[in-house]
Amino acid sequence: PLAYFYTTPLLVSDLKGLRTPIQTDQTGIWCQKKPLSIAKGLASILQEENILKFKSNLSKSRNKYRWSAFVENWIQFIENEIKK
Repeated sequence: PLAYFYTTPLLVSDLKGLRTPIQTDQTGIWCQKKPLSIAKGLASILQEENILKFKSNLSKSRNKYRWSAFVENWIQFIENEIKK
């Protein structure tokens, strides 16, 4: 996610493709697509201890989402497929 590059905590809706990296990396909060849930998520993200935790986790995990890492993984995948 682009927010990783800018070290910005994320609030995402409860969609598996969005939720999984945020939960795994602990870089933000996921919520249901309902106004009250979104408001609670925003309030939680804006708590100072959460901002600090999320930013620290973003700094630790953002390298795995860089384009260079994606390209290296893709090349490795293709090379493994060719060897089969």
